[in-house]
Amino acid sequence: MNPPTVEGGGHRPHTPVPKSPWPGTAIWLAVLLSLELLVSATYLIVVPRQKKTFDEFGLQLPGLTKAVIDAGTVFTRYWWLLVPTLLSATVVGVILGRHLFRRPTAGTLFAVLLLVLLVLLAGGTCVGLFLPHQKLAEGLNK
Repeated sequence: MNPPTVEGGGHRPHTPVPKSPWPGTAIWLAVLLSLELLVSATYLIVVPRQKKTFDEFGLQLPGLTKAVIDAGTVFTRYWWLLVPTLLSATVVGVILGRHLFRRPTAGTLFAVLLLVLLVLLAGGTCVGLFLPHQKLAEGLNK
């Protein structure tokens, strides 16, 4: 069978197949949703346990630690509303940005901003929970 030709006897120029944005979307969603679940688990499990420990020792807590514990208290009380809302907003934001608006850059920008926010939240939480332990260790070494 002969390849299709255009007028004048030449061959049709090769038209590239557009690249699908779905693999990139799936990777962003996997990373973001995993990090959101990790941060959620931290606020649901780790923060309440640490609060109990801090209360038992009667430690004077730094402001960051108080903020983390307050956030953990709210998160623990309303987890049934917050977790699905955060996960849904992430999925909708990334998919809308990358597919509906036909702007993969918009979806990627949303994903990067959310990733930075989650990393800062996770880092702040770790530091907030570490500070009282550091104080306790300094007190025990004296």
